[in-house]
Amino acid sequence: MTIDDNGEEALVRRAGRETTRRSRQLFRRYQRQLLGTARRILGNAEDAEDALQDALLSAYRNVSRLRDAASFRHG
Repeated sequence: MTIDDNGEEALVRRAGRETTRRSRQLFRRYQRQLLGTARRILGNAEDAEDALQDALLSAYRNVSRLRDAASFRHG
């Protein structure tokens, strides 16, 4: 999957203004990848889903602190 950095930058800026709909767009972009990683680490789907939910909630609460898209991908 190729990430469109310009589109991602725009999503991060809009999410940083705490717009719920746009934050969901940003999180949906990474949800599948993050869930797969969590499943590999935790060993089962239920724990992975719980961990992902906690992580996305934390990200949503702190998205306004992001300076750029790179900090979202690599922060």
